[in-house]
Amino acid sequence: MKKKLLYKFLFYSFIVIVALVIKILLVNFKVPIAMVFVELFMTAFCFFLIFNIVFKINNTKKQEFEKERKELIDFYDIKIKHLESIINKNENTDNNNSQIMPAEVFGSFDNCNTIEELSDFILHNISKHFQTGWGIIYFLDESSHSYIVKSHVGIDNSIKLKSFSENESINWRAIDAKKPIEIEDIDSSYFKIESGTGSALPSKLYLLPIVIDNRVVGLIELASFLSINIHQLWEGINEYIVNNSILKIEYADKENI
Repeated sequence: MKKKLLYKFLFYSFIVIVALVIKILLVNFKVPIAMVFVELFMTAFCFFLIFNIVFKINNTKKQEFEKERKELIDFYDIKIKHLESIINKNENTDNNNSQIMPAEVFGSFDNCNTIEELSDFILHNISKHFQTGWGIIYFLDESSHSYIVKSHVGIDNSIKLKSFSENESINWRAIDAKKPIEIEDIDSSYFKIESGTGSALPSKLYLLPIVIDNRVVGLIELASFLSINIHQLWEGINEYIVNNSILKIEYADKENI
């Protein structure tokens, strides 16, 4: 609508200009009619040229605007698809984790002849399958009645990790309950103090007790950037570890703590 009005305005303006030019040339200057037509032709040509230039400039700007608009749409479309793929991946990961069997996670414990070897093997496989940020595994030292660090992943070796006894750590909640615990939105200072990790800190903490005959002989502490459902699967995982490793032999016929 605006373009039509603009064209009409330019057309009528041109007619008025032509009429004025003819009047001036014929009446005031008494220019021959042939010269009048030559002047009219030149005026029309110049007018057309100017109009064409303005039209092309506007058209170029419009094309540039449409190009930028399309690029922005494509850019955000890619971003949206990327976010959707991440969401779908996380959903698929959760679904896949819910179907994981302990045997798929660990396989055989035949090469784990010591608690240290078993600890390394358990943490390595859990971290691989559940994509955790870092992990620590503790086992009970019966002489001191404390839980000693036996292995860790994702934590620099220069960081000194502490053992813990009754009520000395947040970990004791899982020891006392004898059940896995998921802790969400834990204070970032916990990770800095306990692990010395960098600025990108996990937001989920999982405390997974290793239980033999209603007795907690070990604890796995996992940190993750995403929610994982290992705590929901832990009963089956714990049973598989206990029944297929050296733990029953290591902690056989011991007095309850």
